[in-house]
Amino acid sequence: MIIRLLILFKIIFLGCAIEQPYESNSFTNEENINFDLPNLGSDQTFDIMTWNIENFPKTNKTSFYLESIINTLNIDLIALQEITDQNEFNNLVSNLNGNWLGFRSENTSYGELAYLINQDNLTLIQNPYNLTSSYFPDLSSSDFEYIFSYRAPFILKINFQNKDYIIINVHYKCCGDGQLENEISYDEEYRRFQSSKYLKKFIDGEFSDKSVIILGDFNDNINDDIDNNVFIEFINDYNNYYFADTDIANGSTSNWSFPTWPSHLDHILITNELFNSYNNDMIFTFKIDNYIGWNFYETYISDHRPVIIRISEYLNL
Repeated sequence: MIIRLLILFKIIFLGCAIEQPYESNSFTNEENINFDLPNLGSDQTFDIMTWNIENFPKTNKTSFYLESIINTLNIDLIALQEITDQNEFNNLVSNLNGNWLGFRSENTSYGELAYLINQDNLTLIQNPYNLTSSYFPDLSSSDFEYIFSYRAPFILKINFQNKDYIIINVHYKCCGDGQLENEISYDEEYRRFQSSKYLKKFIDGEFSDKSVIILGDFNDNINDDIDNNVFIEFINDYNNYYFADTDIANGSTSNWSFPTWPSHLDHILITNELFNSYNNDMIFTFKIDNYIGWNFYETYISDHRPVIIRISEYLNL
């Protein structure tokens, strides 16, 4: 977890041991950049990305660079977090190559959730909608908003190659001290725990037999100890839910999504209908900074790396 009290200790005593973001190929010229990025998608797989685009747009160049990046990657669906400007988001959608749709959860200056949908490969079943307190009789509207940090899960129904999927984009409360203090409403970890609890209750009730993908910036580690794990409701129900990026979280810090801490905060959680639709080679953190340099990336795009999963119904696992 992002533990504020230990920042100085970690910088002084652990800095030499931390694998730092790669700095090769760092761009300095702000104009006319051709990003030499890989094609990450394919016609045979449903290619999904979660990406916290920090306070989009960070600069007046951000949209320009982001267009170039997205146009290269060949991704079907992108779940975004921290989209603060509706006009800039609309311009981004309009300038992407192909037939893209964009949806933002609210038209405010707050860091909202959003989707970019490539209609060349996907069919929209229903416009996305926000989860509300109406699904939870034991929660007031204000308590619901507080638990989810005023960023209600954003739900999308989509079809890829004649199969329907439910996508749920989330951005949990940030920060904390690493300790889950139950029943203390202002505790950041407890708010994330409550978010998981109520989100699971909603999915169990509404989509129990559907192919569901929950993804976004969960703002916590999935491999914390049991007593302090805010995702324990999902983890304990291992017959029905699995964090597809578990091996990333348990692996090298160089593959984590938030490298400057470092920590792995951006996750992709799937239901059992999809357990056999991917393998570990089909989920990864896209280390885009390896191609354009961390300083450039963090200055113009984000402090989070995207995480990608490729779903296929034709695997022989």
